[in-house]
Amino acid sequence: MPASKASDSSGGGMQWGKYRAAVERQESLSRPAPPPTELNSRGNLCLSPAFVEWMMFWPPGWVTNPVLNLSRARQLKILGNGVVPVQAHAAFAWLLDPLCAVEAVTAA
Repeated sequence: MPASKASDSSGGGMQWGKYRAAVERQESLSRPAPPPTELNSRGNLCLSPAFVEWMMFWPPGWVTNPVLNLSRARQLKILGNGVVPVQAHAAFAWLLDPLCAVEAVTAA
C-alpha cells in the first residue's frame, strides 16, 4: 500500500491534528510520513521506529531494515541516541561561525 501524505484527503492518510502543518513541512523536505504507531506483540499501539527514523531525516531503513535483524527496542535505542543531521549541521555552523570570522580577519 503506498504511503499517503499528510495532505491526502482521501481518508487513507493519517489524522495529524495540530501537527499537520509540521508533518506536511517535513514531507515537503523529505518523503511521505510513515504511520507514527504500529501494533506490538500484544496488539497495542506503540511508537513506530520507522516514524522516528523519518522525523530525524534519516534514510528509510537506516535502522529499520529487516536485514539488520534489530529488535524494535534496539531500533528505538539507536534512534534515541542518534543525531539529527540537520540539527548537527546547524550547530556546527553556529559554533564555527565566530572562528571563521576571526580567521578571516587575521588572514587579511
